[in-house]
Amino acid sequence: MSKPIYFIFICLCALSCSLYASELARKCFNSGDYVCAAKLWEPLAYKGDPVAQFYMGLISQKGLGVTRNLANAEVWYKEAAESGLLEAQNNLAVMYEQGRGIEQSIEKAILWYERAAEQGDTSAQYNLALIYYTNEQYKDAKLASRWFKKAAKLGDLQAQYNLGLMLLNGLGIDARPKQSIRWFRRAADHGHVLSQYQLGKLYHDGKVAGKNIAEAISWYTLAAKQGDLDSQLNLAKIYQYDGPQQNAHESFRWYEVAAQAGAAQAQLQLGHLYQGGHGVAKNLEKASFWYQQACQSNISEACYAGSNISN
Repeated sequence: MSKPIYFIFICLCALSCSLYASELARKCFNSGDYVCAAKLWEPLAYKGDPVAQFYMGLISQKGLGVTRNLANAEVWYKEAAESGLLEAQNNLAVMYEQGRGIEQSIEKAILWYERAAEQGDTSAQYNLALIYYTNEQYKDAKLASRWFKKAAKLGDLQAQYNLGLMLLNGLGIDARPKQSIRWFRRAADHGHVLSQYQLGKLYHDGKVAGKNIAEAISWYTLAAKQGDLDSQLNLAKIYQYDGPQQNAHESFRWYEVAAQAGAAQAQLQLGHLYQGGHGVAKNLEKASFWYQQACQSNISEACYAGSNISN
């Protein structure tokens, strides 16, 4: 066998062995055998395999089958990140942003988030936007909206919601309330509870979307079923006070759900409903119980009502 052919043969064998070892390591990792995975990935990582380097970083960061070592995690993530692996770039940025186990550096976090974000990583786009949105030292509403929008277009629900809030309230950018509805709806249609609540609120007060109580009820109900207390309370109030929608039974039901979840105002209202027999059979004992619950949250009206319930 000639030397060039022999060399090619050796390279192909080495490549085949590396691919096999990497696949076997992934199977070990997915099955929870992290010791096995680390033994297989470590030599590949030292040879410059970015995927193996990323997983060695993850194993070191989480302490999976090895002693947790954040300094090692930083080293491995950086090796993989320098090779362009966006997952490593994002994880490295998170480490620098949080500064857990390594020196915090928002500048480095921004650098690595940007590299991953430019490759289309939605987590990095969102995290980068969040720095520009919330970090006092680096606040930049235009950059925040830019990266939220990029992540939103790629389907990130929280980015769609945050972009909606910025457009609705003009947070550092021109207010465009009508556009905010579009982004809230995109997120709400995929189950994002805060977006569902916002749509309910917008259709409820009618200042932006045009008052539509049926639409408000629809969105509030979706959010309420996911446990959103504000939506539960607003639903209860609509059914209690809104003429065409008045339904004492439904009002009681949503106050009860919110009250059991700890909403003090709902506990107060439940006390009133049991005391007056509205939407439920009159029961002074239960009324007293709910007044006491609300009173413990310093609702003075509940304290007074509970102390005078027998009068």
